[in-house]
Amino acid sequence: MNYHIGQGDKFDMDALIPIRKISFFQRLVLRVSSVFYLPRVLYTLLTIRQDRNLLHDGVRKLSGRKLAATSSDILFKDVKAAAKHKGVTINDLVTACLASGVKQYFELKGDKQTAEFNLTIPANIRFQHYGSWENVRFENKFAPVPLRVPLKSDVNDSLREVPKVTSQLRHRFIDIYATYMGTYYTCMFMPYVFLNYFLMQQTIPYTMAFSNTPGLLKPIWYEGKKSIKMQYYFIPTGYVGMGLSSLSYVDYFKITLTVDDAIMKDP
Repeated sequence: MNYHIGQGDKFDMDALIPIRKISFFQRLVLRVSSVFYLPRVLYTLLTIRQDRNLLHDGVRKLSGRKLAATSSDILFKDVKAAAKHKGVTINDLVTACLASGVKQYFELKGDKQTAEFNLTIPANIRFQHYGSWENVRFENKFAPVPLRVPLKSDVNDSLREVPKVTSQLRHRFIDIYATYMGTYYTCMFMPYVFLNYFLMQQTIPYTMAFSNTPGLLKPIWYEGKKSIKMQYYFIPTGYVGMGLSSLSYVDYFKITLTVDDAIMKDP
């Protein structure tokens, strides 16, 4: 989003959702402590149970041909009102709706047994925004986070169960940062052949990648023209053949899906 506002007539920091400030001492402690959490992160990655379901049977090979679907324009104020009404965060609301949608799809296709599945979620680990267009860098500042989500066809049931899972992430930022740090330095020093094999293998357990991204709070102007809508197609890598993105942008909320056509023909 820093890059996006940098393309406008003005680099307006007020358009970005604020990031809670972390002191230098807190960042130092986090970075040092992350070293000791690496074994736990590695254990989690190596022991996560592989999904076996209609969308990810563990046998099917991806074709590489992607299909895409986009939702209609959803008013973001309605999403916020729904989350407030249910007493959950927007992230929990969207994740619960995703879980119920997947469960209903399974049941529609005759699978009534699958009760949970693996998501991988990119989590932001930036400590602050870049601050100015001159300081913007093209870099990845996120870590992939595994999440095993319960599936309930009734969204109200999902709204009760999903926050129990997502709440764990709010208290495990150090694990997320350790994942980023481990990945960063491994990529720096390890041979590409080893990295590629390991990273590909680590994508096998997951049915889907899911990105819930907060976009701009107010529109950006390009040469006098206002940008009021945006959509984002999230294309995962490795053996993950499905990516779902939800993006809030000013007054609207959009959901997009990309899927390998070996998995689904009707996104």
